[in-house]
Amino acid sequence: MSRTRWRLGLSVTALLTASALLPSPAHAEAAADYTITVDPADRGPAIDDTMYGVFYEDINRAADGGLYAELVQNRSFEYSTADNASYTPLTAWTADGTARVVDDDGRLNERNRNYLSLGAGSAVTNAGYNTGIRVEKGKKYDFSLWARAGSGTT
Repeated sequence: MSRTRWRLGLSVTALLTASALLPSPAHAEAAADYTITVDPADRGPAIDDTMYGVFYEDINRAADGGLYAELVQNRSFEYSTADNASYTPLTAWTADGTARVVDDDGRLNERNRNYLSLGAGSAVTNAGYNTGIRVEKGKKYDFSLWARAGSGTT
């Protein structure tokens, strides 16, 4: 067998093998016909004038710590496993001493159910978003919190 004939035979064998491995095209009888009917006279449901068609998907925390210029992550201790399996009310917080998140009748109001309870000498630190809390020299920052001491303490 000549070298040219052997190469031709090998090429044909490779092409036949490759064509057998390719998926076969869908048959025409497998295709379904669909009909869409449009009535241009039908105005559809009434839509309020204040409703706008904007969709915003919060990817990589572009809203929190971005458009919404919050520096403190999980500021109300509301993160939970309902949002992310790894979240806890202390996500983004580091606690030194006795610090725990409480959800009981002692809360500030009905909308902020969770609050932080600190024991004497305890401290907490917040990690901020992505790369920490960026603070710039000379800029003004507003900080507020609600604090109270237990009865009989100062």
